Amino acid sequence: MARYDDSWTILSEKFRSVLQVIWDMAYSGDIEHVVILNGPAKQSVNNWHGGFAATAISVVATFFAHDPDFGDPSQHIEFSKAMLKKNQFLYNQNRGVDSKAWSSLWRALFVLQAFAHHFNYIQGQAEVPSLDNEVEGPHTALVLACVAVCHILTLVAENKVVFQPSGLGNMWTTVIPKGNQYKFNHTVWGATTCCYLDPIKDLSHEHFALFVEETQKFIKKPVSNLNARDLGDDDSSYDKLFAFH
Repeated sequence: MARYDDSWTILSEKFRSVLQVIWDMAYSGDIEHVVILNGPAKQSVNNWHGGFAATAISVVATFFAHDPDFGDPSQHIEFSKAMLKKNQFLYNQNRGVDSKAWSSLWRALFVLQAFAHHFNYIQGQAEVPSLDNEVEGPHTALVLACVAVCHILTLVAENKVVFQPSGLGNMWTTVIPKGNQYKFNHTVWGATTCCYLDPIKDLSHEHFALFVEETQKFIKKPVSNLNARDLGDDDSSYDKLFAFH
């Protein structure tokens, strides 16, 4: 999904064919199987999507929790509203209110940390070279990282989020109202996704590579590398098998 223009959906036949390529590569003909679209495969995509939102929420909550200037919830709202104006949250250098003075678009720490979710999710998975030919990099993952940060900042700006101390140092828990309108999904965030997609797709290969390089410091070190053949029969194993990129 990270390499396709539509970051929320993929045509069923295309999805099935990609999964078949992954299966055939992972098992190298040892286990013959015709892939059908079912729960485990789709759930893995849902987990990948949801991970961007979860990471962005955690990053913003941690930012507020560790800065004594944000002890008052009203300051969370004020900060979020300011960051959303002219997409200020997307710039790494964004001091002041003059957008012409801002620089390093797409390289804000919030965005890069959310972008790291993609690499953490696919870490340790087998490469599928035949899928790498379609596009140069996971541009769509960067798009979703931007949208996920916009999502949580919007909820905070609209006073729809409650941050609560968890009792574990400066760690906070985040409470978001139930309802489709508060979720990170295509219905609410599809239009915003499209707005970010074209300019990110237009980035040069060299420019995009810089973002990936800067993101490395937020990627977790692997505990172990599991081969698909060692995953056993548990259904949860399929989540990792279909964690394609």
